[in-house]
Amino acid sequence: MTTVWTPYNGTTTCPGGSGGCPIHGPVGDVMPMGVELSAPSRGVLAWAVLRELGRAGVAARVERHVGFARHLAQRARQHPRLELLLEPELSVVCFRYAASDAVNAEILLRLRRTTRSIPSSTVVGGHLAIRPCFINPHIRLADVDALVDHVTTIGDELTGTQSG
Repeated sequence: MTTVWTPYNGTTTCPGGSGGCPIHGPVGDVMPMGVELSAPSRGVLAWAVLRELGRAGVAARVERHVGFARHLAQRARQHPRLELLLEPELSVVCFRYAASDAVNAEILLRLRRTTRSIPSSTVVGGHLAIRPCFINPHIRLADVDALVDHVTTIGDELTGTQSG
């Protein structure tokens, strides 16, 4: 750890013990602060995105991602073998193939192994849900449609259902 000696309130001694610094001798009103102990720079990421895209650009991206979630929800509502478990909140949507939790768990595994889609999962109302969250700036509507198509294709394969 890189150590920086920073003025303190006068009640702390150097970590060398007995009121002195092992390198510099007696120190007085200081305490060790390392780069690792400094305040985290959480705001830097938000600042960088705002700097690059601007307020309107960030708003447009959020609206686009929320639109992707709504589009997927609409497709799930309309498909006879999909269930929408929760209405989308922001860019997150929870849906499933209308089958057992074991089938949906296998769908998730195969999605992750064989496609570009890597949705997370959760449990909603006691059922395993496929839970994509659309935040990737490179995602397109075609990717959202591909996720729905992959879920139905894999689900149909697992359940022996004929698509059509």
